[in-house]
Amino acid sequence: MPRRPRGFRAGSAHHMYNRGLRGSQLFHLDQQYGLFLETARDTLSAGIEIHALCLMPNHFHLAVFLREACEVSAWLQRWLTRFGRIYRSKWNVEGLLWGSRIHSKELSSEIALARVVEYIHQNPVQAGLSGSPEEWRWSSACPALRAEHPWIGAERLDEPG
Repeated sequence: MPRRPRGFRAGSAHHMYNRGLRGSQLFHLDQQYGLFLETARDTLSAGIEIHALCLMPNHFHLAVFLREACEVSAWLQRWLTRFGRIYRSKWNVEGLLWGSRIHSKELSSEIALARVVEYIHQNPVQAGLSGSPEEWRWSSACPALRAEHPWIGAERLDEPG
């Protein structure tokens, strides 16, 4: 049975996340985290803003805002396919990397978006990987990551919905 199409409309915000196959660790090296960010940037479609992100050893979270109607599913497919192809080739890995397709939940308000961003940034603290969100190198809460990747984050979001 075909999947039901996802609703991605202009002006909407979404919490997107995915885990490695069976919860396995995907990111072992800084180069693997970096590759994930590079392929996100290189495939990012116009109209899609990554407002916040956090890469954890076995999963990732994004808070995404859609400025205009665009093919989010096509971007996700391009991004994760490119990442997977390079990752498997470079680190001699076979098989699937992801446990499922990306989970996406539309956020109903600016307050919901702020809560999700806080949740995303607290992930490494809750997992015991850092003492504060700003210390986790692979989070948009980290000033060094934002300086290296200025395409992550937004100064201000309009009210979703």
